[in-house]
Amino acid sequence: MISLGYNTSMKALIAVLIILLAVLVIIILAFLLVYQKNRVLETTNPTPAPPQNITAAPTTTNKTQYCNTSDLDAAGVFQGAAGNIYATLSLKNISKRECQISGDKFLNISYSAKNLTVKEQGKAGQNTISLLPGQTVYSQIHYPNGPQCQGPVKMVDITIGYEISPGSTVTFKNQGGGTQQPVASCESISQMTQIDVWSIYNHPVNE
Repeated sequence: MISLGYNTSMKALIAVLIILLAVLVIIILAFLLVYQKNRVLETTNPTPAPPQNITAAPTTTNKTQYCNTSDLDAAGVFQGAAGNIYATLSLKNISKRECQISGDKFLNISYSAKNLTVKEQGKAGQNTISLLPGQTVYSQIHYPNGPQCQGPVKMVDITIGYEISPGSTVTFKNQGGGTQQPVASCESISQMTQIDVWSIYNHPVNE
């Protein structure tokens, strides 16, 4: 009888251990299944990386450089007509490279006489003008040749220049190669002589 009771208790204990082991295995399998499922979801839908601040690389442009004074031939052809002097002034690119000049300036006149005045005529040219090798642009100057005076006339010198770039000015030469151009001015300080100047254009002013 004692042996029979002992065997029954052992069987019951073994059955309980088997059940507990089975439950433990089920829990482990369930945990592994859930873990594997989460890994698959993370792989399928990864967390997007935060946006990065990307700085675009600067673009480079081939900007035409300003002409040097040595790149240009500045010349004037002066002609008299009915008491007036007109001169067609030209700037020619004599270099072997393309360069640009300011195109919206007017001729500047330098003089020491007290009774000369300068007046700008027409419209300013374009902001900048690119000159290919051998290309020419034009301007004009005009002044009276004596009839404006009601008395004696005296000759005074003027210098004609043009600012091709900030801080850089070319000086025009006349047919004789000089930079001093004589102007008929009145001896009377109260009688003014007006000099008309134009800007720079791609063609002569009177065309």
